[in-house]
Amino acid sequence: MGTFKHPTRSVWHTSLCSRCKRVIQRVLLPGLVEAGLITPPVGINVLIINHHAPRVPMRETFIGVTPFLLSGVVRVALLILIP
Repeated sequence: MGTFKHPTRSVWHTSLCSRCKRVIQRVLLPGLVEAGLITPPVGINVLIINHHAPRVPMRETFIGVTPFLLSGVVRVALLILIP
């Protein structure tokens, strides 16, 4: 089964201003996707880093990536609190 778009306008389209939609699409969503690529269960970025440095344990790689993840969380929180 696939998904489909209902012909009527959704709440998302009617409740947000166009500027807010642009900020969400261009700034907020890429930041959230970046955080998703760093953290498990996906962790693609960490797996690639660990592949290029095979002598470094996976735990150390995650410890090294943690500051970048935390800065992304702070950035997203600031964008939500101060639009």
